[in-house]
Amino acid sequence: MNGASAVNGTHAGAEYPAQSEDVTDSQVLQALQLIHESRSSNEQRQEASQYLEQLKAQEGAPYKGFLYASNKQHPTFLRYYGLSLLESVIRHRWYDYSGEQSSAVRGWVLDLAQGVDVATTDPSFIRNKVAQLWVEVAKRSWALDWMNMDEMLVNLWSGPAVRKVLVLEVLENLSENSFGKEDATAVLRGQDLSKACVEIFTPARVMLQHFPARDTNVNVRYGSEGWLTRVADFIIGHTKSGLADEETAFCVSKALSTLKSILSWAILPAVASSNCVEAVCGALGSSNRSIELAAIETLFALYSRPAFTDEDVVALVGPLYEDATIERLRAIYRWSVVAADDIDDEKYLICKKLAEAVHAVGKYMADRPDSLPESANYPAFLDLLVEMLRNESLHVSIPILHLWAKLLASRDFGNLEAMSGIIGPLLELCSQRLLRFEALAQDADVPALIFLNEDLDTVPEKHAFLGNYARFCRDVVDSIVSKRPFDALQHILNQADHVLQHLYDGEPSFEVSQYKKASIPALKLDAQFSVIEAALSGYTHWRTGKYKQQDPGPLNQEQEAINTTLENWCRRLFNARFDEPGVQQRITILVAEFALDPLKRNPDFVQAAFQYLVETKRRLLTIPLSHDMPEYNEAIKDLHRLTSHQVQRIALKAADFLIQAFAHIEDAVSELCQMPQMEEDDRDRCVSVLFIIIQRASELNEEERLSRLETYVGETMSKWSAPQLASSLQTFDGFCNLLSFSGFQDYFSSRGALRTEDWSTSPLDEEGRIFRIRVEGAQRELPLRATTTFFSVSLDKTEPGSQPYETALTLWSKYLPAILPNVLQLISLSHMFSNPAAWTTSSEESKVILSRILRDRFWQVGISSGSRDEFYNRVEQSKSTLEGLASVIRGSLRLVRDKCYRLLSSTSLLGETIYRLDGLPPIMAKAIFEHSPALSTHQTGIIIDMMRPIIENCPPDARERFLTPLITAMFDSLDQKISSEWHAIDQRSKAAANDDGLQEEMKNESILRQLTYNCVMLVVRLLDPKDGSSGSKDHAHHNSKSAAATPGEVTPMPATLRNFVLGNPQVFKSVVLFSTHALHMHDNRCCGLITRVLRSIVGDFAGSDSVAGEIREFISSEVFKACIVSLHDPYFVDIQSDLAQLIATIIRRYSAMTDTPRQILLSLPNMDQQSIVGALHQIFKADNASRLQRAIVLKLLENLRGVSISEQGRLPKPDPKKARSALQEEYMTVEQPRSNVDKERSPDLGGVANMFA
Repeated sequence: MNGASAVNGTHAGAEYPAQSEDVTDSQVLQALQLIHESRSSNEQRQEASQYLEQLKAQEGAPYKGFLYASNKQHPTFLRYYGLSLLESVIRHRWYDYSGEQSSAVRGWVLDLAQGVDVATTDPSFIRNKVAQLWVEVAKRSWALDWMNMDEMLVNLWSGPAVRKVLVLEVLENLSENSFGKEDATAVLRGQDLSKACVEIFTPARVMLQHFPARDTNVNVRYGSEGWLTRVADFIIGHTKSGLADEETAFCVSKALSTLKSILSWAILPAVASSNCVEAVCGALGSSNRSIELAAIETLFALYSRPAFTDEDVVALVGPLYEDATIERLRAIYRWSVVAADDIDDEKYLICKKLAEAVHAVGKYMADRPDSLPESANYPAFLDLLVEMLRNESLHVSIPILHLWAKLLASRDFGNLEAMSGIIGPLLELCSQRLLRFEALAQDADVPALIFLNEDLDTVPEKHAFLGNYARFCRDVVDSIVSKRPFDALQHILNQADHVLQHLYDGEPSFEVSQYKKASIPALKLDAQFSVIEAALSGYTHWRTGKYKQQDPGPLNQEQEAINTTLENWCRRLFNARFDEPGVQQRITILVAEFALDPLKRNPDFVQAAFQYLVETKRRLLTIPLSHDMPEYNEAIKDLHRLTSHQVQRIALKAADFLIQAFAHIEDAVSELCQMPQMEEDDRDRCVSVLFIIIQRASELNEEERLSRLETYVGETMSKWSAPQLASSLQTFDGFCNLLSFSGFQDYFSSRGALRTEDWSTSPLDEEGRIFRIRVEGAQRELPLRATTTFFSVSLDKTEPGSQPYETALTLWSKYLPAILPNVLQLISLSHMFSNPAAWTTSSEESKVILSRILRDRFWQVGISSGSRDEFYNRVEQSKSTLEGLASVIRGSLRLVRDKCYRLLSSTSLLGETIYRLDGLPPIMAKAIFEHSPALSTHQTGIIIDMMRPIIENCPPDARERFLTPLITAMFDSLDQKISSEWHAIDQRSKAAANDDGLQEEMKNESILRQLTYNCVMLVVRLLDPKDGSSGSKDHAHHNSKSAAATPGEVTPMPATLRNFVLGNPQVFKSVVLFSTHALHMHDNRCCGLITRVLRSIVGDFAGSDSVAGEIREFISSEVFKACIVSLHDPYFVDIQSDLAQLIATIIRRYSAMTDTPRQILLSLPNMDQQSIVGALHQIFKADNASRLQRAIVLKLLENLRGVSISEQGRLPKPDPKKARSALQEEYMTVEQPRSNVDKERSPDLGGVANMFA
């Protein structure tokens, strides 16, 4: 029952020959030399690898492996190959062996471990491999027929440092496999393995105290200490007495690494009784970098654990708040601080890890202050936090900043007097750190930016990180103001005054000729105004928060004083005049924020702010634009649009105040609209302000209101009824004439477009310039822009039943019959334009030109070369070229599509007015989706955004009629588009011979990933039972009915979108077909989401009706096979557990009703019925134990599973020291999926696909 005794290298009962009949040592050595010889050809290496792989299947392989590995005279690569022979039989043939054979293999592994001694010169990877083999054997036989493993480990532990390292490697791997990783072999052991681990790691007295009734018949432990105590005592002993040599230091570092793994799951009373905290804190002062780093990571592992009891907090967290520990942390921090121009990588890593550990410890001060002991020195800990927050590296300071946000938001801790002296420094730091570092020049001599570039490689990661950093800064300011509004606001406004008065100190005054989008003065003001905006949010929280319950007299008096301060400060801002667009932009936004929130009940101020913005708009229109300054011109135009938007926002919220001065406002807006510099779309936005005020002012009667609204929209609406428009939209040629596109192909062809590689180098002649003007004029003649603007503002922030909503409903019900058919026809024809099949009369040359014209130019963060501003400059400079004319044609089509999409999406807010129109759904489905696969990937994504509100706003009783044709057509179209695009990328990747076109390919792949994700998220919204958007209003409606139902009454199922899709075979077929294909798309995030959604619906088709049976058969066949194919694909190695769980769910829910899953498994190569039947039986027996089910599936399909590139040895495994913690990942969450820059080639899955033939 124990480890076998070695006798002359053989073991009792083993039936292995000393040498295989057809294998000689020289052949093996020669094959290994061929593999490692740099001059060997790939073909030679492959043949040698195949030969060596075949040897693993021979009967005598394990003994031969032992002989190779145990002979210290053999070359290292031969010894390592010997270990791999042992590993192969342990992993793949262990359960086929008899008890004597498995005992022999175990004995050889133990012999190899005993061979590790102080005289050994083995490289570390040989020793680590021996430890790995030990763990592989332990996972299969420890606590079953091998009971004395703990005794053997203790005996090895008494040896020299090299043996201690071996023991620690075994313990760490055993801990990771049992509790950390989802190891199939360990999971299949059930709780036996984990219980045995708990037994040998935990002191006996703790086990007796906390598990007195446990089964002690199976004794696996040796000694009463337990490994927690042994390891902790070892660390304490050597850190107190000093580190004798490098070998001892390495052993202590390894002990801390092992302790880190154990502390993530160990019983907390055992951690306390084993002096683990003392051991780790003692290691912090070792002056050895590796040991200090390991100690810090161990602290983080322990204090990141949830579910500490009050006793645990006192025993384990309390010591970290003692003076001595705080000073030790402070000393390590100060030692680890590095300068941006002299970064010591090791010290910098320690500094970052220390900040994370302090964050983990500090969370208990925010969340559990009552549980900490009275001896906790809060002021000293807070001083440490302020010191660490000042670190120039944002990466170091972000965990501390995050902690400050938690502390200040804490009801128990945020008001402590200890915080009083810290408020000022915190506000100063937040003001400095709210600078938009991403807008600075990459080579700017700014320490924070230098560190940022050192820490993060990609632009998306930097943007996400800085976004999180800014959010924490705003949270800090918000919390401070919500607790001390008057003093904090006064301090912040004084800061802002100082910034405004000294904005250009040290910087040249603004000159148009020297314009830069992100100038230092604009960035400084942006940071300070961001602080003010966060402060206004905090003031709002104070007004609506806990002071509500106090005596209203003092509260109103204090609030009035604050409001007066805010109003006076903002009125002074009205007088500030800055010519720089970026500076004026921030002032415009802030003035609107004051009017919309803290001072929204002050009619005089709201009118003054509105008048200020209108006057700003008028002043901007008088600024002359320069043809030589395209960036400046664009900035002024952006400022125009922004100012109009802010005016609209105030009008939406304050119509009752503005109606009092409506005559003056109307005159001012009319004056603006008559200015020649005003662009058409900006004019529509200004007129819409008058529309908003009239629609929402409560003092007008409905008849007068509708009459006045008609005057604003009447001219635009008449265009929809014009016979010329309807006539033009009857044919494709008419549509082209409507947009003035006629003859564009001939023009491009006659100017040698096919022979010109770069169209931006071909200037337009007079005919081309006229063509361009004609196309731009045709855009303006369409009523789309104005209609979309009026439609959107009329329904913005309105609730059904409210007066503004009912007014909009009345107004638009009159015009919809004229608008809707034309909008659908415009969508259909604009999609058809992108479809080569529509150009039946065009030559092949013309079709090639058309494809180039329709090729979008876009800039993508992190992929495109150059900055976004440089890209826009290139676009601006190419306006008068062939590329510029192509851009105008694309832009005209894009305007038609986007405005129509927006208009159609907005109509969903009209409720039954739109959803009850007879015959609309099939017409809409055909118009949108008939030609949509011809659109580009990016344009297709916009269709999903349009369809989402149309689906979600549909009344439940109209879904069957309205949504069935739409959702069916949508998913059929998306499936065709997305699947074909993924196939094209796969083919290009296989054919790629060099980096030609790599950047363009990466951009296309990135956009395709985003489109795939958007479509998958739509599936999630439709089908995921946990997704609140899947009919949340319906759920609420259903719950209210359920509460009122009588006890005996059967309550119908809620009319959720999920139930609609599952109950509609036509819709469900399209959705599930796309979902099945998505399992093959090379995007882990999307594939993982789809597996979870499909898993959630499996149980819905366990019924006996024919529809359920048909769908069940599809899932059991097509979905099941798709999962197996993806499980075989190395790309999906990171989500194999998700795929395995879906396979297990299908087997468990459907195998009793259909034999299809079993038959598919039987059709796979190297699958025997006995193994399959046994696995199926285990899955049924596992019931709801999902972890065990996954392990059974992964074990069953082990020979088919894909292996990651790093496991194949083609790429080095990532450095564990550079691996990001969960906290770092949280701070660097990237919303935009990263492109696969390495362009890993997809494996040939034809063989696996053919398994199902």
